[in-house]
Formats: sequence, structure tokens, C-alpha cells
Amino acid sequence: MIERIMYLINGIDEGDEQSKIPEIQALESEIDYICKTTQANSIKIFDNPIKIYYDNINYEEILLEPVHTQIDFSTNETIKKALVNLQDELEKINTQTNELNKKEETLEKIRLELNKKIEDLSKLEYLDNIELPQVELNGELEIEKIEVINQMLKNLDDINNLLGNSEEKISQIHYKLVEIHELLILPGSGSISEANTKKEEIDLIANEIEIVNETVTIDSKGEKITIKISNLNTNYLGKDNTPLYLDISNIEKTKESIENAIEIVSYERSNVGAIKNRAEHVRNYYTKIKEVLENKIKNKEDRNKRLAFVSLKEVQYCLDDIRKLMITSQTQEGRISKYSIKIEIDQILLEINRIATHTTIEDDVGLLNGTWNKNINVTLNNLGIQEINNDTPENIESGIKKLEESIIKVYENRKALAK
Repeated sequence: MIERIMYLINGIDEGDEQSKIPEIQALESEIDYICKTTQANSIKIFDNPIKIYYDNINYEEILLEPVHTQIDFSTNETIKKALVNLQDELEKINTQTNELNKKEETLEKIRLELNKKIEDLSKLEYLDNIELPQVELNGELEIEKIEVINQMLKNLDDINNLLGNSEEKISQIHYKLVEIHELLILPGSGSISEANTKKEEIDLIANEIEIVNETVTIDSKGEKITIKISNLNTNYLGKDNTPLYLDISNIEKTKESIENAIEIVSYERSNVGAIKNRAEHVRNYYTKIKEVLENKIKNKEDRNKRLAFVSLKEVQYCLDDIRKLMITSQTQEGRISKYSIKIEIDQILLEINRIATHTTIEDDVGLLNGTWNKNINVTLNNLGIQEINNDTPENIESGIKKLEESIIKVYENRKALAK
């Protein structure tokens, strides 16, 4: 439209203005209408910056400036000045368009990289296709070991009961804080009364969450999981456990307080999610171990092979879970998002280490730490994954490579046991 206006202005001869002005003014009105009414997610994009969120706090802004024409046809000088202004507006639009195209290229690059990782992941699917040979059964039932496992499974039930539906309710609080952030921080999005209503809703949800600070034993060697759920009432979500501050007369302090609250709740939700995920791995491990013991395998060496095999399989699943989390980290730029993923990674690493060091047979011989079989050692030190970091692209790439190497190593151990 701007190019058409410039074309029409350049075609104006002295005394010819009246024939061109109606079309120019119609184009001006259309440009003005587009700038005033174009919206994305109910927000006028020429009044507010476009925010590309990497998580619920960190984002990148792109400001689309409205186009200004306002052509004065009173003299030749004002018409010439209008042409200069229009040229500036056109260049501004081209700059903004190029910037948006670069963002689109970046997002496309991320998408292609993620698809490649997903494709690579599918190549590892064959690693589950191993079956052990048949063995002689009718041996003695190891009642004492099964009773210990039953107790551990009961303890895991206790963990689920302690966590309850807290993760869902913490997520609800998180979403409402994000809504408050949008209402008060984004211009024209909402009012303080709406924000205070959301704040009251948060307190109602927080009152339904049971505050927990307990440890639960998850194996006979004394390994424990600590479960902690804090009070998420808005009286404690401000900086240094102060009340959440909402006052549009001090928008900077309000913004800092809301973002602090979002950070607190994000960490809380991450911790609960990580514990639930680890508890699920622990349950899978004990369920498989119990199945082997209940089969009453007559030959102890055959039994040991099966115990090692199912334990290695859970280690493999744990490694693959961490690998998927690291792949997800490649598309997460925000500090909180990466921290949340790191919490989950660290919990799974703890579970791998527990399985590797605490899976034992008679005389406390370790099945997976190189004691029973020197070729089977999946401790974190031996796998070279004592620490997996997702803080930089380099660490993520390095971590994924180590995890893939570890998965293959565990698979080779399982395959050797199946021979």
C-alpha cells in the first residue's frame, strides 16, 4: 500500500492533486485500520511488543511499530517531505520483516534439529527386543526378599499418597500467576481488581495442598527420598517469604514480585514432578525383580542372570528418559525451564546409581557394579555420567552423546546375558 501511495504521489502534476487524493486517503485509512485493529491472542500487536516466550518468565520482544503516513498536500514541499517519510516507513517495514523472517528461520532450524533427534531416538527402539532363554523352575520361593520388596512397594504407595494431586494444584497456581503477570505487566491487558481475584483463587488452591516434609525409605540399604511441599499461599510467594506485592503504582516492584512467585512455584512443581517420576522408576524396578523371584527359578545362576537383566532394562529406561530430557533442553532457552529439567535429570541419575550399587545377591555381591560380573558395571562413574549438565549447548550435545554410548553399553550387557 505504501508503494502504491508513493507511486500515486510521484504521478501528481501541478493541479492534478484532486484526482489522486481520494485513492491516497483511502489507502491511508486502510493502513491506519490495520495498525489499530490487528491482534494476536487478543493483544493489539502494533500497541504492544510481540513476546516470544522461552518459558513463563524469559522472553524475547519484537516491537512492530505502527505505520505513519499523514500526507499534507498543501504545497510541493510538504508533498516531497511526505515522500521522504514514506520511504523511511517502507525501510522500517522491510527491516521488521527481515527480523521476523530470521526468527522464523531460527524456529525452523530448532524444529529440524528436534525432528532429527526424534528420528535418532527411533533407531534405538530395537534395544528392547531381547528375550531370555527358558530356565528350570520349581525352586524355593525367596519369601524374605519378596516381603522386603512388598514393603518397599508399600512405601512407594505412601509417596504417592503424600504427593496426591499436589502437582496438578501447583500447576493451577502457576498458571494463575502467569495470568496475573499478563494482567498487570502487559499494557491494557487487565486491572488490579482482576489480578486480586486471581490472587484469592491462588490462596484457595494453596489451602488444598498438604504441606509435606518427610523422608521415605525406598530400599533395604537405607536409600531415601525426601518429599517437601511448601506453603504456596500468596503470603509467602513474595521475595524472602514476604506477601505477593500487587500495586500498579509501582509496576517494577510488582513485576519483580510476580516473577519471584512464578519462580518459587516453578521450582516446587519441578521437585514434585521429579520425585513422582523417580518413584515410578523405583516401582518398575521392584515389580520386575519381584516377578523374577516369584518365578522360583531353580538354578541360582539363572536367577542372577534374570535379576541382572531386568535391572539393566530399568537402567536403560532411565538413561533413555534422561536422553529425552536433554533433547528437550535443546529447545528451552529460559533459566527456569532448564533448571526444572535438571532437577528431573538429577533424580533419575540417583535412581540409576541406586540400582547399580544396591542390586545385590547372596553375601551382598553386587550384580551391576562389576563384582558379580566384571563386564557388567553400570555405576555412574563407570558409565562416565556422574554429572549431566544442560546449561549450555555444548554440555547438552556432550551429555546426549554420553547417554547414547551408555544406552548401547547397557544393551550389550543385556544381550550378553540373553545368550
